[in-house]
Amino acid sequence: MNRVRSIVINSILSVVLFLLIMASVLVINDAHAVQADAAAVDQVVYLQLDNAPPVRDLAQQRLAPLE
Repeated sequence: MNRVRSIVINSILSVVLFLLIMASVLVINDAHAVQADAAAVDQVVYLQLDNAPPVRDLAQQRLAPLE
């Protein structure tokens, strides 16, 4: 009798776990994704700072050769 009860309880827990996983997958899948070009629609323009201290331009930086 104990074995039957444990089998029933384990199967109910397995079904509940499966339903929880499926519900979370459906909720995550239904979420609206943000489009990559969403910022381009707003046409945000950043102005150059006039009073900012000069900084080093990392794009122009070169690496020293390894010897």
